[in-house]
Amino acid sequence: MDADHGLAPETDLPEDHGDPVDGLAAMPFMAGVSRVRVGEPTADMTPIKLVTMHLQAGIMGFEVQQDFDDGGTLDVPTLWINDGDYVPHCLMAIKVRGDSMQPLLYQGDIAVVNIADTKKVSGGVYAINFNGEPVVKRLRYEGNEWYMTSENATHPRRLCKGGACIIVGRIVRFEARNFKDRL
Repeated sequence: MDADHGLAPETDLPEDHGDPVDGLAAMPFMAGVSRVRVGEPTADMTPIKLVTMHLQAGIMGFEVQQDFDDGGTLDVPTLWINDGDYVPHCLMAIKVRGDSMQPLLYQGDIAVVNIADTKKVSGGVYAINFNGEPVVKRLRYEGNEWYMTSENATHPRRLCKGGACIIVGRIVRFEARNFKDRL
């Protein structure tokens, strides 16, 4: 090897030292420390896909695209999944947009949606396909009608009826990501 440049003399290319992560397998860890691989389940954490929803007005189904801007997954405690009797592949994480659910949820927070739970419960918070737009709202049952309500009083309630208001799933957890307005 060329001592001045770190090049192998026969190729004039940098010497390949291999994948540094693979080399860690041979290194001993301190007691109680284990390697974590991103996006793979561990005994303590389970990755949930972080997605962007694509909806159409009046259509029951929906498409999702994994959001790799934030790593593509949200790790949640496996104990929480087991305690709630959730099915991991029925959970997806979405980013909150807008200010309608403040002070509960802020723009940029991550909400976990259980797509297996679409039964309307008054007071529950849901991801909803409202006229083709993904929204997060609290449902209220009043006067024989369902309404989508916001935590932010400046946003009026809206009637949730028929194909204009399709429940995608119930919000079962959220992770605060925006702390500037909370502290």
